[in-house]
Parts: sequence; structure tokens; C-alpha cells
Amino acid sequence: MAAYELSDAEKRDLTQHIQQGKPLPEKYRAEGGAVYRFVYVDQPGFERNPPKKFAGLAASFAEFQKG
Repeated sequence: MAAYELSDAEKRDLTQHIQQGKPLPEKYRAEGGAVYRFVYVDQPGFERNPPKKFAGLAASFAEFQKG
């Protein structure tokens, strides 16, 4: 696995992609075709409305990934 030295601008760009639910740019993806997705969580909102079951949390993430 390659290691990257990221500039502050690249870190900002990646953070924005993750927060907006966008796929990472090609140059940051793992070799071999694996795609990892992230979900930005609004911590105060999550604490106000915690999921009752893990299955509900997983389903909401899956729904979010479909767009």
C-alpha cells in the first residue's frame, strides 16, 4: 500500500469530498479496485436522535450511499 504526503490543500479537498458524500478522486483510491466510502456524521444531531438499533443505522448509511 502506498503512503501519501498530503498538502494542506489536498487534506481540505479530501475532507470536503468526505463531508459531501462524494467518491474520492481516483489518485487517492486503493489499488486493486477497492472502494471505501465514508459518511459524515453531524455529532450533535446524532446525539439528539441516536439510532435505536444497529440495523437501522446500517440501513440509513446504505440509503445515503445510493444517493
